[in-house]
Amino acid sequence: MNTSGPWILRRIFDRSTLKSDARILGLGAIPAMLVLAVAFLAHRLTGVEFSHLSSDPQAIAKSPWYLGVISNIGVVIWSATAAICLFTGYVERRARPEAGFLRAAGWLTLILLADDLLMIHEKLAPSIGLNERVVLAGYLAVFGWWMMAFRLQLIERNPLALAAIFGFFGVSILSDQLVSGGYVLEDGAKLLGISTWCAYFTTAAAAHIRHGAQSKDAIPLRIARNTIAGKEIIAARDSQRRAA
Repeated sequence: MNTSGPWILRRIFDRSTLKSDARILGLGAIPAMLVLAVAFLAHRLTGVEFSHLSSDPQAIAKSPWYLGVISNIGVVIWSATAAICLFTGYVERRARPEAGFLRAAGWLTLILLADDLLMIHEKLAPSIGLNERVVLAGYLAVFGWWMMAFRLQLIERNPLALAAIFGFFGVSILSDQLVSGGYVLEDGAKLLGISTWCAYFTTAAAAHIRHGAQSKDAIPLRIARNTIAGKEIIAARDSQRRAA
């Protein structure tokens, strides 16, 4: 591969590279700017301090660093699971039923992440007049649709592990509703459910990627296909195949 100065400049200012750079900047900056704009608008309309929307809760409340650490770990795991499912489902599209299964799981995980992060069913919904149980019933309905839509994939892929996940979440929900002060049971079962949920879908995503890699038409560098470096590597690989 040529690494001379002119080649590097050509690569940097190549039209496809510039388009890729613009796409990266857009995907990174635009959502962040929208979040900041919404937060600033909320600050102006409600009088809530902007720092209360942007800073860490522990810093605002001057509380110990470990406050809510298990809940924060759960949010991190939710985020990782959603990213794995959505990335794999949208990039590896050859096996359409499996890719759709992962995409739906990713969006479902985002819903659960939002509920956990923003305390939707516990705080947000009651503050606007929605009963907590109504929100939980809505989540169960979404779960039911997902299970019906992808029942074949769920039956074929580790059904006992999936049953254990639902068991963990069920124990957490029942403990929340029926046991006063049962934080160890409620939060412990929820963390077990979240971590097992992540392991389940990480395994499914890895299997989906392996299946795609075995396809004779698979091109692992498809993301870089439109760059100069990507074209050179793919051309070299195709030349080796023809020689073989």
